[in-house]
Amino acid sequence: MESHAESSNARGKEKLTIQRPSDIVIPVMGETGSAGKSTFISLCTGQDVGVGHGQLSYTSDCELYFFRHKGHTIWLIDTPGFDDSHIPDTRILADIAMWLGVAYAKKPKIILNGIIYLHPINEPKMQGTAKKNLEVFKNVCGEECMPSVVLATTFWEKVSLEDGERREEELETTDEFWGAMVKQKSRVLRHYNTRASALEIVEQFINKRSSIVLKIQREMIDEGLQVRDTVAGRKLEEKAIREGERAKSRLRDNQEELDEDLEENDSENVERLMEMQEKYKNEMQMSQNKLQDLRKNFDSLLKDKIAQEEQEKEAMEQQRQIHEDEMNRQREDMEKLLRRHDEMSKEADQQEAKMLALERTTSSLVLQRDKNLSQELIQLNTMDENSTKLQEQYRNFEEAKRQAEIQALELRNQAMMIQMQMDERERYRVMQEASYSRKITTSQLGVMTGALGISAAALILGPLCCIM
Repeated sequence: MESHAESSNARGKEKLTIQRPSDIVIPVMGETGSAGKSTFISLCTGQDVGVGHGQLSYTSDCELYFFRHKGHTIWLIDTPGFDDSHIPDTRILADIAMWLGVAYAKKPKIILNGIIYLHPINEPKMQGTAKKNLEVFKNVCGEECMPSVVLATTFWEKVSLEDGERREEELETTDEFWGAMVKQKSRVLRHYNTRASALEIVEQFINKRSSIVLKIQREMIDEGLQVRDTVAGRKLEEKAIREGERAKSRLRDNQEELDEDLEENDSENVERLMEMQEKYKNEMQMSQNKLQDLRKNFDSLLKDKIAQEEQEKEAMEQQRQIHEDEMNRQREDMEKLLRRHDEMSKEADQQEAKMLALERTTSSLVLQRDKNLSQELIQLNTMDENSTKLQEQYRNFEEAKRQAEIQALELRNQAMMIQMQMDERERYRVMQEASYSRKITTSQLGVMTGALGISAAALILGPLCCIM
């Protein structure tokens, strides 16, 4: 990918093919697995670069990551640390030298704009590993590049401010540590494990734009030296020779002790010495391997690097094919899911249409039922009104019937009275007629008339009292 890409974050390992004027290229170096190089780059780029924990380091090769910041494309080179958990120092130097050499030798050249060196402030002392890492770093850079070096301390969150400032002062004032580099204008900054803090360090190279060529680049490309002949290479070669001689001496002493124990038949000590013998042999072999790494010339290293890249390319192609097959399978599965989704959507639409039709039918039935109920209610109300009217008419009829019965009784009584009067008159006439013949006196007739009147009144009032 070319450096003019405008994306804010990189994804995975990138290749810088053309360096534009606005591009800034910065190697990030430091101790193995403890300085926080990968974390620093992750904070800058906003992506998961990969972080090593404990004694196992994560970075095993130079990897490039880029991001956009303040109008510049910033390229950060994640470098492996020296004294790696599973890669010899000489191999690491060869890898770093190879990348730096190829970058400087290509046309157009890829020019560095500075270097960031990270050191964990939570380490109480700069131990042997840190010292050796720093020594190799100095030999790779050279004194002329020191003004473009930023020495950044990390992991301030894991130490008290007092202890951190005391260790920082010790680093800055001790020539064996950072003192000599500070005198050569290297800058010391603090990294607080935040993106803002990381970007503040990167901005040092934007604000003070400079181009540098490292000492090892000049030695290999301009002077035509092999890796083992550079200052850094010679130092590691001397160290590898000393390690080999030390292992050889230990192996010789151990062999003499082993021979004595074999003669004395000390089986327990013999077993221990055999283990030590194997350990020293491995150390000697590692020393020989380190020397072999250093003694490869640049062309051989380049050839090995090309072969390694071809293997990586082939592996990546295989991974790409596997990924593509997996993507195709997932695409087919997704298409099946989409088809099934469409089918289910159609089924759902049909079910919804059925439900709507059912709802409409139900609504129609409910409306019809409500209408029928309303009509029935009206009919019931009408019937109630009619019933009330009928009851009223019945009561009126009963009252009229009672009045008619009373009138009938009255008429009967009147008729009876009239009949009684007629009968009385008839008797009176008869009695008058008889009075002449029998000589009935007037006083006797008055008494009979009074008795007849009382009997008639009783006949009339008796039925009326029963009706009332």
